[in-house]
Amino acid sequence: MLKFKRSPPLILIVFLSTIWVLFNNIQKTLLPKYRMIKIFVTMDGNSLSLFSSLYVLNLIKNKKQIQAELDDDKLTNQKKLSFIQYEARKLKYSKDTNSVINISLTNEVSYSEVLQLFNICFEDGHKRFALLKNRFIIFGEYPSTKRDTTNIIKPIYL
Repeated sequence: MLKFKRSPPLILIVFLSTIWVLFNNIQKTLLPKYRMIKIFVTMDGNSLSLFSSLYVLNLIKNKKQIQAELDDDKLTNQKKLSFIQYEARKLKYSKDTNSVINISLTNEVSYSEVLQLFNICFEDGHKRFALLKNRFIIFGEYPSTKRDTTNIIKPIYL
C-alpha cells in the first residue's frame, strides 16, 4: 500500500482549483458579453488624405447612391439588412464602381445591427467600406487586373 505524506495540501490545492473553475464558469454565464470594435477615421475638415472623412465624402459625391436607413424598428431593420447584403453582393460581383450603398444610422440603432453591417462586408469579402459619423458606406469593387502570361517560361518536364 502506498502512503502519501503530503496528501492534505494536495487535497486542498485540488479543492481550491475546483472551486475556482466553478466560480469562473458561473461568472461567465451570469455576466453579459460585451464586444468592442475600434475604428479610426480622422475627422479633419480641410485634409484630403486617404483616410479622412472629406476624402470619402468626395468619393461618393458623384456616384449613384443606394439609400437605406436603419432606425429603432428591429424587425424592419433585419429586412433592410438583408436588402443591403443583396445590393452589396450585386455591387461586388457586377464590378460596379459607379454606385455606392449609403446607409444612414439613427441614434436608436443597436450595436448588434452595426456589427451586422461589418459582418456583411467581411463575409462577402468587400474591400472598400467606410464608417462615418452617422453613415456606413459600401463601395463597389474594382475589376481585377489580369496578368500577362505570354512572357512566362513554362517548365519542361522530362
